[in-house]
This record gives sequence, C-alpha cells and structure tokens, in this order.
Amino acid sequence: MRRVTEAYLFDHPHGQRVYRATPRLYEEYERVDRAAAYRQNRIRRWILEQVGELDANAKAGGVIRFNPDETDPYPAAEQYIAAKVLAYENCLEMPDDGKPAWFHVKLGSRGYEALRDEKLIRRLFPISVTEDEEAQIPVAPDVLRTVITSCEQLLEELGWKQALVELARGDKEYGDEDWVNAVREYYAATESGLKYALGLEQEMEEDERRPLQRLAGAAAQAGLIPPNYAALYGYLDSIRSPRSHGGGRRAQSVGEIEVGKAEALLLANHARALLIYLGQRASATRGQDSP
Repeated sequence: MRRVTEAYLFDHPHGQRVYRATPRLYEEYERVDRAAAYRQNRIRRWILEQVGELDANAKAGGVIRFNPDETDPYPAAEQYIAAKVLAYENCLEMPDDGKPAWFHVKLGSRGYEALRDEKLIRRLFPISVTEDEEAQIPVAPDVLRTVITSCEQLLEELGWKQALVELARGDKEYGDEDWVNAVREYYAATESGLKYALGLEQEMEEDERRPLQRLAGAAAQAGLIPPNYAALYGYLDSIRSPRSHGGGRRAQSVGEIEVGKAEALLLANHARALLIYLGQRASATRGQDSP
C-alpha cells in the first residue's frame, strides 16, 4: 500500500484510516481496459458539456456549484469521479474536494479548448475503438511493401501464428506462380485472423472450417468490426479457388472466376489490409468483458 500510495495511485489523507483511488489509478487501469475507458469517457464528456452550458449561462470563468440530480443519466458518485479526472486532465478546476452530492468546478483552459475542438475531445476522451488512436497499433498508410512488412509485424505482436504461416505459404505459392493455391492461402489467413479475433483458435487444430461470411458476421456481432464491413471479408468468397473449402454458393451463383496473377495479387493485398484492420480493432477491444 505504501508503494502504490507513493506512486500516487492511492491517496491516504493524513490522519485518516482510509485509502482513496486517484485519477492516476483510473488512468492506469483504463490504459489496460479500453472498454472501461470508453464507458467513463462518455460520463466525462457529458460532465464537460454540462459545465460548459452552466458557464455560458452564468458569469464566464466563474466557479460553478455542480449539483447531480436523480434525473441525470449517470449516478452522482460517477459524476464526481469524472469531474476529478477532468480536473487531473486540466479540463476543469476544482477549488475544493467537495462531495458526490455537490461540488464546485470551473472550466479550465483545456476544457474551453476541448469544447470548441471535436478532434481534441475525441483524442482526449475516446468513446469507441474508431476514435481510440492510442489503442491501435500503428501501421503504414498504404497497401504497398511497407504495409506488407507491417502486417507481419502486427500478426507477430498479436501472436496470430497460423495467419502468419498461411500468409507465408501464399507468398511462396505466388512466387511459384501457382495463383490458385496462393489465393487459397490468403483466404485461409484471413479466416484464421477472424478466428483469432473471436477467440476460436482452439478450433484451428481441427478440420472443421467455418465459412468466412459467418465468421465476419460473428465479428460484427461481437463489435470487432462495423456490421457493414462484414461484406469486405465475404468478398473473398467471390475470388477464392473453387478447389479450396468448396466453391461456396456465392461463387457458384456468379460463375467460376478464372484465378490468375491479377486475382492472386488482389487477394494478397486485400487479405493483408483486412488483417491489419482486424488486428488493430482486436488490440483496441481487448478487455471488453472485464469487470
């Protein structure tokens, strides 16, 4: 307890036999559990907006008495904690400690700036994976060789070994000008990536294969990808080799596509782009079910 207190993770008021969490503890916890950060950031944004409205309707720059109400969307205790964190981030000032039932605040300079700048408030208090640039593993911006290298690095960092193996097989088949088998391996790598993201890697040791569209639908339901993005993963079904995993109903309905060098190159880039996107989303949503 002494060590965490010295690190300013707990506050131990002099003469009191209690320990209180500090804003820094919330910050460290939410660095690990990003889903918890999104929940709390919604409250922080709401508090900042409420204080901004009160500041506009009162004497600008003055101290405001903030009174949580039972009709508010968030409990008083959570509002109080949110205000503490906002003060720690220099968005608010709290002249005194106050209490959850009421406390005094005033807008800080960073708070004024955040209320006027949507990009800043999204960066400071992200409420979704899409807004959370900090949680996403940085990658190169295009689907060229720099991305190909970055894709492998991303998969290694995530521990998605089977997807790495299948990408390497696809590259070998591509180098051997075996376009059909290259497409098969790139398809399999994308399928493995979805399984890893969904926590289904134990099934990889078995022969049973889940259709890619079904896996993409499950990823959308789990919040790993936006629902309409599932079509990007299902698109691979229209190009993959009929010799691999069966042709699939959709492939049969549109007619068999002759797989050549162009198709193999398209799948190589498309599969890697999808794996990069999925890996970033998966890394940012880790701990979503944590208490």
